[in-house]
Amino acid sequence: DDHERLQERRPAASRRLRLAEYSAAWSADAVITHSPAEAALLAQAVPPARVHVVPWAVPARPVATPFAARDGVAFIGGYGHAPNVDAARYLVETVMPLVWRADPATPCILAGSAMPEVVRRLAGPRVRIAGQVPELAALFAQIRLTVAPLRYGAGVNGKVLDSLAAGIPCVLSEIAAEGLALPGAMIGRDAAALAAHILRAHREEATQAIAAGL
Repeated sequence: DDHERLQERRPAASRRLRLAEYSAAWSADAVITHSPAEAALLAQAVPPARVHVVPWAVPARPVATPFAARDGVAFIGGYGHAPNVDAARYLVETVMPLVWRADPATPCILAGSAMPEVVRRLAGPRVRIAGQVPELAALFAQIRLTVAPLRYGAGVNGKVLDSLAAGIPCVLSEIAAEGLALPGAMIGRDAAALAAHILRAHREEATQAIAAGL
């Protein structure tokens, strides 16, 4: 399936980074992580490490703009992080075409810092390149949902928490949802499932209540 094929193609850089992180955890007096999943992984991979889980708290800042006045889906990330570059391409090239078959008018926005040319070239009639956004609140006031279609990587995704804190639902891959207690209905294992969740969240105002209630 998609997940197994991706595991086979996982970049060597990702494997090297994981080994470096294990080495750092081994050497440190204590390790702090926001993710229970990462804590369990470290406990298995680096048994001597003293790991502490500290939840990542984000204050609620719900958007005031009504659902009907907002439109589109956004991916937000720092593109100096290779998994975000892969996620942006996967979203535009694989996931959104499935969305557009059912709803051709749904706009897609790519936002974030250090955006490389390979991501900027994804711009098109239905894909807007926002680049670095000084205030996420301004972006959240324009869109109906965010999406985090990460296919590899680890750690709690801060932009997902920011989205939910704004009352904006987020559709996530299983990797992006790792370490977060989120409704399974918003998590997709493959491109088809992600597209189905995006369509639902973009059409149904009730999904806003799900995000606001987290």
